[in-house]
Amino acid sequence: MARALFLTLLALTAGLPFLQAGLHPVAQALLPAGLGVLTLVALAAGVLPSTSPCFRPRWPLLLGLLLLVASAWRSVYLELTLQALLLYAAYSLAGLLAFHLCVRAQDRAALASALAGGALLAAGAALLAYLQAPAGSLYGAALWGTFPTSNALAGYLLLGVFCAVGLASAARGRAGQWGWGLCGGLLAATLVGTSSRGGILAAGVGLLGYGIGAARLVPGRGRRMAALVGAGLLAMVVGVALWEGPASLARWAHLPSALTGATAEPSFRWRQLIYTWSLAMIRDHPLLGTGPGTFPLVLGQYQQVPYVTGRYAHNAWLQFAAETGVPFALLILLGFGLSIRQGLRALQAAGSERPVLLGILAALFASAAHAVLDFDWSLPAIALPVCLLVGALGALGQESARTVQATMPRVPARILWGALAAVAAAAFLLGAIRSFAVSLQQEGRAALARGALEEAEGAFRAARRLNPAWYAPRYWLAEVALRQGRREKAVAEAEGAARVNPADGDAALQLGRMLRAAGRLTEAEAALRRAVALEPASRLEFYVNLGDFFTATGRPAEALHWYRRGVEIFPPSLVRGPEARCLAPGDRYLLGQIFGRMAALARRNGQPSEAEAAALESAALQAPAAEGICSGFLAPGQGSPEATLITYWTIRGRGDAVPSRLFAQGVTDWRQPLDAPAKIRVTRILALAASESAAEIRYELEVAGPRGRVARLRAADRLVVEKGAWVLAGPAALHGG
Repeated sequence: MARALFLTLLALTAGLPFLQAGLHPVAQALLPAGLGVLTLVALAAGVLPSTSPCFRPRWPLLLGLLLLVASAWRSVYLELTLQALLLYAAYSLAGLLAFHLCVRAQDRAALASALAGGALLAAGAALLAYLQAPAGSLYGAALWGTFPTSNALAGYLLLGVFCAVGLASAARGRAGQWGWGLCGGLLAATLVGTSSRGGILAAGVGLLGYGIGAARLVPGRGRRMAALVGAGLLAMVVGVALWEGPASLARWAHLPSALTGATAEPSFRWRQLIYTWSLAMIRDHPLLGTGPGTFPLVLGQYQQVPYVTGRYAHNAWLQFAAETGVPFALLILLGFGLSIRQGLRALQAAGSERPVLLGILAALFASAAHAVLDFDWSLPAIALPVCLLVGALGALGQESARTVQATMPRVPARILWGALAAVAAAAFLLGAIRSFAVSLQQEGRAALARGALEEAEGAFRAARRLNPAWYAPRYWLAEVALRQGRREKAVAEAEGAARVNPADGDAALQLGRMLRAAGRLTEAEAALRRAVALEPASRLEFYVNLGDFFTATGRPAEALHWYRRGVEIFPPSLVRGPEARCLAPGDRYLLGQIFGRMAALARRNGQPSEAEAAALESAALQAPAAEGICSGFLAPGQGSPEATLITYWTIRGRGDAVPSRLFAQGVTDWRQPLDAPAKIRVTRILALAASESAAEIRYELEVAGPRGRVARLRAADRLVVEKGAWVLAGPAALHGG
């Protein structure tokens, strides 16, 4: 049974990178459920006996649990906190299982082999994506693979590289040495291909640690291994120079100034801003933080520059301190340090297993170094194997502890054993329930996109019943009620959403929209003002809605004030940038609408020059963009949803048959053919709501008719990404301004 549990755990670990690095909502819900099941089976099979040293908790662990519960109790948003607690439970259960399943040296070697093999699979996927990506595209510039960024892939590869190095050093036959050595070399080459300076520097830290440990602790072969490490460092430097070319020196020359002072380089400037805002969060919530998992929500309240935001602090210790408080972060740091110290002590007492243990320690050192500069430990695909490695290090002392275990009092141990079973069962049940809720939410979104409002409402209601603390189903229930014309019902749903997520500006905006539709203008104004106050530099949409509200209620001076305020924070140069195109691709068109409204107000006030300038800016901003939306696979003519629309209407205007490559699988053209060929042009985009893989777009068409007449029509379509191209998936509702 222990062997089956171990293999299942390794398979789960190797598969997470291919589920959006574990960030997919279903994966995040099922991970705690999976670890809960494995732990319950281990308890039932006696793999986790009540005499385990894990059931002898010390005061730092108990204090940490108390602080974590207190932080969760004061959380600003229960749903994010519950998700974080479930992931923490999953990581803890994984470490506990590794502690009991990695008692033998061959088990620790098997764990290292699985991590190296998983990294090799991730490297292969990244290389395949790189080869398929056209030149100049996002994925054509560096190796990303299935991870959200190239830096995240580098963080995962760090674990595999050093596990492979340790296995190569421990192998007795030449086949094993050359096989694992080749694996380590390929992983190192892929690491260089990510162009992640933080990852490459962390690899240098790990290699230095491995070299020093080998020279001191591995007799006979120690010096040779240290020399090989030096050769590896030199090879990495050469590889970086060859991969990055002449630009390499300039990129790396920025490091000293970027790390010590002000810098204009986007990567480091971005981190400096995030770190500054994270420290402000810590200053305001030093003891218990804002609640586990709430960093991405609260950051919007401290953010001062648009599009410089994210789900993570890109520094594990800052994020721990911001979310759960400084004391808890210090306890985590203490626990990690004690695990490393125990590993070093065991390394000195080990025999032939020393190279593997040295590789595991080097992997943890490198991962900890990279976690100071990036969000590695926020990804389940990286955090889970890190916890497994820490648990494997703890397993080294189990044999010597068994004499102590026999004298343990049985009643407290049984109580703790039962508590562990309860935690595992809760992780399983909550994870399974939340995964069903996520699936229902996705079904509801799909039904809403098709216009099936009753079906969407049923799915969202079921998702809300399964997860009452979740904001999203309530948000979409309010949207469904509004489209059905049930305005007071929409207000009630929006009020419920705002109650469960009071710190989110989006919840305040949604409530303001519903109150305005219901004619409750005073309350609507308060809600819209609250959205801007909560996140002043987060969303251009907040300023658009507030300005539109004052325009509709006959207060043009106040409307102009908020429009101008939005333009100041989100200037045209910013909304046209690649960050805006990736994070909020519809903002350039929203800003175009603002300039159009400002032009109308200027004409009304008798300011023709200002009106003309604003109108020209509006037209420029609402012209269709051709840049990809965070996408790496850009097909000619279909690299953006706007480009696909232009291609579609150009072909239709000629009277030709539209090729199937412009449509999603199973979708055919839903529009009637034209009576005669005509010149058709997409003149402006009215609104765009898009992610990297799906979009809903409203736009205006100009159709040339007989005798020079021009007709202007409005249309709306849904698009998705299939096989590296944006394709049409069906019509969209023409709702909204």
